[in-house]
Amino acid sequence: MATWSEHFHRGRWFLVLATVCAACSTQTTVDQPLTAEDIEVIRELNLAYPAAWLANDPEAVMATLTDDAVLIPALGTDPVSGAAAIREFFWPPDAPTSTVPHFEMNPGEIEGAGDIAYVWGTMSLSFSIEDEGESQLYTTAGNYLMVMRRGEGAEWKIARYIWNHPPWELS
Repeated sequence: MATWSEHFHRGRWFLVLATVCAACSTQTTVDQPLTAEDIEVIRELNLAYPAAWLANDPEAVMATLTDDAVLIPALGTDPVSGAAAIREFFWPPDAPTSTVPHFEMNPGEIEGAGDIAYVWGTMSLSFSIEDEGESQLYTTAGNYLMVMRRGEGAEWKIARYIWNHPPWELS
């Protein structure tokens, strides 16, 4: 039998998820379950995000996100809101050259209703920074939660993205 604490934590996560979903859209109709086609499109979007990073294609990364997307990075980093701030966060103008040689996202669950869905799972990521002829490879692995929103034209995009992982390891 579950303890009070376990029930509380489960309930708290449901409340957090419901709040995030409500913040993402006022058009959501919760009485319409996701179709098998919706789930497949959402799964493909979940895989398109790391594929865009592996292709070193900032425009493809941004194309997976809504214009008002919010990132909630790991390790206590402040949330990043909107396309311009996300570009600045991921690709600062004076940063050294970086590439992503490995990024894998493994969805554990895809659920939702109406125009809102969520995907959570595990991920592993490596990125390389080249600066003044020196290259350093950083790796990590952790968990993620993406809240997807169906927009105009029935296109699904990532509206909220939170991830957690331990500090980066220098390989």
